[in-house]
Amino acid sequence: MANEDNADIAQPKSKKGLIIAIVVVVNVLAIGGVAAFVMTSNNQQEQSAQPEKRTERQSRGARSGPQDGPIIEMDGFVVNLTNSRDRRYLKTKLSVQLFSPEDEPEFTKYLSVIRNEILLQLSAVDMEKVQTIEGKRDLEKMLVQKVNGRLDMDRIANFYFTEFVTQ
Repeated sequence: MANEDNADIAQPKSKKGLIIAIVVVVNVLAIGGVAAFVMTSNNQQEQSAQPEKRTERQSRGARSGPQDGPIIEMDGFVVNLTNSRDRRYLKTKLSVQLFSPEDEPEFTKYLSVIRNEILLQLSAVDMEKVQTIEGKRDLEKMLVQKVNGRLDMDRIANFYFTEFVTQ
């Protein structure tokens, strides 16, 4: 009889442990599900908070082929190249092509900001990279990205070098 009493006592303890383990697992899964839902809903709220910017950027970025916007000649730039051992300079002139004629007033309004961003980017140029055609093309693309990003609007379609001298 003593063996039977011990067997009865041992079984409820294992059932309690099993029930506790199940409850813990269910709670952990529930907490994980709630956390995933909250993170997903926060991400959707952030995306819906700025739909106009994203739509404008996506629609303009999706354009391909020739642009119909005006091309504006900018004043020249002369910068020290900071990443070379010797004193090196870059002298360049750029033309800017806008997406449309309606973008021109915004461009002229922020011309100082645009020139500042171009000067900062040009001064960080690696001279060896821009000696090649591919390097110059990459620099044009990078300038479009950086300036449009700084303005937080896509107004500039392309940059074109009209002069490019390194010394």
